[in-house]
Amino acid sequence: MKLFVHNSKQPQIDLEVEAKESADQWKSSFDVTAIETMTAKTGNFKSFTVFVNMLENAINQESTSVSIDLFTYDDLETLRKKRQGQSGSITNHPANIQLANKRYLILTYNAEYDRIYYPLSLPYCGKPDPVTLMQQIRQLTTENRLLKSRLESDVERSDIIRLQRECTRLKKENNEYRQQLSSNRSNNSKDQQQQQIELLRQMIRTSEDALVKERAKTTKNDDYKVLNDQ
Repeated sequence: MKLFVHNSKQPQIDLEVEAKESADQWKSSFDVTAIETMTAKTGNFKSFTVFVNMLENAINQESTSVSIDLFTYDDLETLRKKRQGQSGSITNHPANIQLANKRYLILTYNAEYDRIYYPLSLPYCGKPDPVTLMQQIRQLTTENRLLKSRLESDVERSDIIRLQRECTRLKKENNEYRQQLSSNRSNNSKDQQQQQIELLRQMIRTSEDALVKERAKTTKNDDYKVLNDQ
């Protein structure tokens, strides 16, 4: 189900329902007058803006006070007979094919002490045009490429920032190790100095190895991206 709201000088909504299995479609448009006249007939008037908000909440299932159902002509006749206390087993099928093919979207508003039904009639429009479907597919493919490109750009940017922070951290640690090395040279004995120097050198090598690995990982990711682009 699709809902399009046109906020122009003459606001209107376009409703489109499509059957998943058969791809049959039912469509209709409703302007302010049509919506407000329909709601007034129910005895519970709603302005165009309020009704659109209710319809959007029902479609997106964002509120428990509103819901939508889709009925055929036979469904409505059965409900009408049940309300009148008649048997619903025998239904008079409409002679008009267009009437039989219609669908009726019912927006139900559950008030505190009442339940109001707002009906919207949707004529049958057949199956979607293959040319239109191809245009939609091309449009979706283009949008998908743009989103993928933006996502990759965001990932690359975040990786660069992360590596820059890692390099800054490693440089800071190296400077601290060098300062400790310089201090230990003047304060400790020769043997102790040698041990600590070796330890600090090992720590520096570990930090530098980590930095090299990060750079290699980045280069590998860039090579992988180039291969993908090819």
